Amino acid sequence: MKRILILHFWIITISAAAQEANQEKYLLDLSKRKFDWMVAKQLDSLSQLLDKDMLYIHSNGLIQKKEEMLESFKTGSLLLDSVKIIDAAVRMFGATAIITGKGNFYGSMRGTPFQSILLYTEVYVNENQHWKLVSRHANKLQ
Repeated sequence: MKRILILHFWIITISAAAQEANQEKYLLDLSKRKFDWMVAKQLDSLSQLLDKDMLYIHSNGLIQKKEEMLESFKTGSLLLDSVKIIDAAVRMFGATAIITGKGNFYGSMRGTPFQSILLYTEVYVNENQHWKLVSRHANKLQ
């Protein structure tokens, strides 16, 4: 009986670890798709991902709420030409995921071109089986 219980516990442990690994991969892919949507100005997809109370803190200190950020893409005051992720990792805390990453960001802000290597932190919360970006902060390395 003990062997069966140990085997059952081991299978459950392996299954939970596999589910968490799948969740982590999904979140890293979701974060990358978010950047792709920003570059392509797919604002409907982006809007669905952003929580209504999200705060987006840019590397220049600008803090935007969801609607402000979406508006900056609509008007063209913020344009991303490309984002190249150098490194990204996710840590899970129940229904919360924190992604930390580093990437090359190319674009323009109010008509002024920029190229920056940024470190960023994104916080996602799972609500009703949907991941929402609730907070993002970035700072420049160069």
